Amino acid sequence: MQLAFLKIRWAQFLRELKSLGLFYAFLLTSGIVAALWIFYQVQGKTEPRYGSMLFIVALILSIHLNRKDHRFIRLVSEQPYFVYISEYGFLAFVFIFLSFLKSQAFTMFLLIPAIATISLINVRVIGNTKSGFMGRFIPASNYEWKSGIRSTGWFIPFLILCGILLAPLPFASLVICWIILALSISFYEQGESREMIQSFMLPARKFLLQKTGIHVLTFLLCILPVLIANFVFFSDKWWLGLSFVLFCIINIASFVASKYAVWQHGQINKSQSVLNSIGMIGLFIPFLLPIPIVNLVRNYRKATHNLRTLLNDFN
Repeated sequence: MQLAFLKIRWAQFLRELKSLGLFYAFLLTSGIVAALWIFYQVQGKTEPRYGSMLFIVALILSIHLNRKDHRFIRLVSEQPYFVYISEYGFLAFVFIFLSFLKSQAFTMFLLIPAIATISLINVRVIGNTKSGFMGRFIPASNYEWKSGIRSTGWFIPFLILCGILLAPLPFASLVICWIILALSISFYEQGESREMIQSFMLPARKFLLQKTGIHVLTFLLCILPVLIANFVFFSDKWWLGLSFVLFCIINIASFVASKYAVWQHGQINKSQSVLNSIGMIGLFIPFLLPIPIVNLVRNYRKATHNLRTLLNDFN
């Protein structure tokens, strides 16, 4: 059963890769290879090795909490725990092998108990968690983040706490902020109602600008404690934090534009999520850095055209 699920995942990956087209499929494949190469290179030192291990644990936890097929797995498998642990174990094996090959250290083997613990988490309980104290600070006009915080439950506050605790490690806090931003990509897949958009009473261009500003402010306030902790320990590298904030602003603008480029009343559209994810990888792979800007320019025109009829009365 576990082997059958792994074959299904591989077939799904190949299908998604094919749907991207040759250019973006090449970019994604190149990004994966480059990320694995960078991971291999940093395994020679102790601090980056522990930092990368924590990053992988957070990544797998994020995948587990946000995947949409939990109900399907419970229906078709009598032991869903073993399905989870086989899928996450396959992913972890790649990192364990590369790390041991480079460092001959057993640090990355700590992924095994971490994956076993993550696979035990009952997502049905977490899924019913309300937005809590964080949701009260998010304005109603930020429908995406308010809904997203509610769906992820306690996970974003958990990541913020991890970012503060890991601040003494080089770049660890910024990587945690990157994970939060990457997690927010899924927030932009659900299209709100026409009435919610019209309630802004703004023309298309001003609507996109205000929407982007609200989302940027929400995200920056969310990660502000982590940025402060990072500055306390690495004040001599303040420019890295500033560059990261600029990177985040550009990506959030791209998320907003890409959402409204394909927006439909009350519909879920995931077509832009993969492209936004490729742009996010640019933080680690420099030649992918222009992707969010390209997506922003391309989707901004489509978004204004898509919203113009709906918001025509406010021009």
